[in-house]
Amino acid sequence: MAIAMTGRPSWPYRPARGHDPQGRVLSDQAQPDQGPAQETIGEMAGLLRDTRSSITLGGSVLSAISAARLARRRAQIADTWTYIAAAYFGVWIVVILLGL
Repeated sequence: MAIAMTGRPSWPYRPARGHDPQGRVLSDQAQPDQGPAQETIGEMAGLLRDTRSSITLGGSVLSAISAARLARRRAQIADTWTYIAAAYFGVWIVVILLGL
């Protein structure tokens, strides 16, 4: 008994990109739909070399986060001491009124 297979195979029916039909690797050239790879690599290398702007930006962001955190901490301390002073004031009012 012979079984006929009529579906698509589970493997690619055409060669993978970068290989010819015999399985050999093609030359190291950009594909037409990929654009010029040399220009893109050059731009990326330029961005990696130019770190001065990103260092300045990173330092600015870090200092802003630190100033904001310090301001928040000072506000928390001020709130805490305000509550403590209000509690002592309330206790002294009660002591004075009960003592009279």
